Amino acid sequence: MRTGLLQIARPDRRLCYDNGGYLENWSVEAARIAITSDAPLLMTLLDDTDAAVRSSACYALAKALDDTESIRSALHRRLDVEQVPAARMSLILAIAQLARAHGAEPALTDLRQWWADLDRPSDVRVSAALAWRYLGGDPVPDDLRSLLTTEVTDEMAESLADVPWMKDVEFRPGTGLRRSVSLALDPAGDRRSTTG
Repeated sequence: MRTGLLQIARPDRRLCYDNGGYLENWSVEAARIAITSDAPLLMTLLDDTDAAVRSSACYALAKALDDTESIRSALHRRLDVEQVPAARMSLILAIAQLARAHGAEPALTDLRQWWADLDRPSDVRVSAALAWRYLGGDPVPDDLRSLLTTEVTDEMAESLADVPWMKDVEFRPGTGLRRSVSLALDPAGDRRSTTG
C-alpha cells in the first residue's frame, strides 16, 4: 500500500515471523542495529564509483536506528553532486524513509520544493513527488498529478528499474516505477492491491 512503501517495521508491533522462522520484529531490529553500527562505512559507499553500490548504500542507510542526522547530512551532500538518475532516486527515497522513521516534517517541505522546482531534472522531481506522497502528502495536487502522468516515460522507468525501492514493489521486472506512480495517484488502489 502507498502508506507502507517507506515503512521499515510494522507499527503495531504484532508478532510476525519472517521466512526463516524468526520473529520478524526481532530480525528487523537486529538488522537495523547492525546497519546503525556500520553506518560510517556505509556512508563512505555513497561516493563509490559504481552507482549501483551508491543506491544500495542508500537503501541500507535508510534503515538506521540512530545517528540519523549525520546520515541525512551525508545523503543531502551526495544528492547535491549525484549525476546518475537511479542513485538520485535512491538518495531521495532514503531521505524520505529516514524521515518516516524519525520525523517527517522537514523532509515533507524539502520534497515539496524539489518536485515543484521546474529547474530540477525530471527524475529528481518524480522521485521527490513519489516520496512526498509516500510520507503522507495529501491531497494529490494537480501539478503533482500532471508531473507523474507526463514525465514518467518508458525511458525513465527503465533507468530507474534497479532502484531497490522500485524492485520492492514491482510485479514483473521493470514495472516498479509505474506501480509506484499508480499507488501514489490512486489511494483506492491501496485497498484493491491488498484485496485482489
